[in-house]
Amino acid sequence: MYRYRPRRRNSLSPLATLLIIFGAVAVYLAFETINRRLPTTQPTPTNLPPTQIAVALGQPSHTPTPIRKLPFRVAAANVNLLAEIVPLYFDMNLDTWNLNYLNANAGHLEGTANLDEGGNFVLAGHVELGDGVAGPFARIGEMRVGDIISVFRENSATTEVIRYAVTEVLIVAPNDFSVIRNRGYEELTLITCADWDAQRYDYLKRVVVRARRL
Repeated sequence: MYRYRPRRRNSLSPLATLLIIFGAVAVYLAFETINRRLPTTQPTPTNLPPTQIAVALGQPSHTPTPIRKLPFRVAAANVNLLAEIVPLYFDMNLDTWNLNYLNANAGHLEGTANLDEGGNFVLAGHVELGDGVAGPFARIGEMRVGDIISVFRENSATTEVIRYAVTEVLIVAPNDFSVIRNRGYEELTLITCADWDAQRYDYLKRVVVRARRL
């Protein structure tokens, strides 16, 4: 059974209630006036350098730049090779060349000779891409002595074709850097990985194709 709970009478007089309402309205209007005087956005700290300004505003300090492509392509029809050539920079922190942006391109190893310099023009490429698709260098191990590899050098008006003939195909250890050294004449070297080890999660060997310029 519920008991009736009598209501308490309001002890405030009508005048006091009216004064409280007017006081609340006055405080609200004063608060809104202050808010309208404040700036709606944060001022840019113009005395900071651009990088620090970006950080202060919560913006990225720099915009990633896509890897710059050279006006070259490498091709070998008998092994289904066709790839753009991009610079492959040496990363001092990794102590090797940075392959993060190589993708389906052929990377010219920084530190090896450029075309027409009379040395070893070295290109590296993936045997398999991250999604499991065959990489551009997947079949270079099938090449034979005498096969032709072409490098297409392009400019706004013409396309120059530089032809190389394969001289040898090698299987070497991953730490065998002798294959990228200059041997006193102009040549092209292609390098990719081979012999995947699922336990080590790494490739145990490298496939190397050497070719002389014709």
